[in-house]
Amino acid sequence: KMNDMTPLQKEQLTEFTDNVDDIRKNKNKLKEFRRLKWGSYGRQGERKSPVYKNIEDLDTNHIENIMINQRHYDARYAIAFLDILKERYSRNYVSIALSYLVGFVSCLLIWYLFGGA
Repeated sequence: KMNDMTPLQKEQLTEFTDNVDDIRKNKNKLKEFRRLKWGSYGRQGERKSPVYKNIEDLDTNHIENIMINQRHYDARYAIAFLDILKERYSRNYVSIALSYLVGFVSCLLIWYLFGGA
C-alpha cells in the first residue's frame, strides 16, 4: 500500500513507473527488449543445458508461466513480456484478460520491490 511506504520507497516507485512509461513509448527500446534471450530447460526440466530463444519467440503460455512462476527477471523483461502479451491479447480480442494480468503483475512487482521478498 502506498500509505505503508516510506518517502524513499514512494520516490523509487514513482521513478520506476516514469522509467517504464518512457521505455514503453520508445519503440526501438521495446524492440531491443523483445530480443532479450530466455533460457529454458524444457517443460519438465528434462534438458541438461538451456535452449535460448528471443523472448518474442516464446509462446504465450510460456511467457505467462514465466511471469507467474519466476522472480529472477528484471524490469526490461517485465516490460517486454507485458508488451508482447498486450499485442497478442489484442490480436485475439481478449484485452480484458490483459487488464487483469497487468494489474496482477503490477501488484506482484510492487509487492516484490517494496517489501515482499
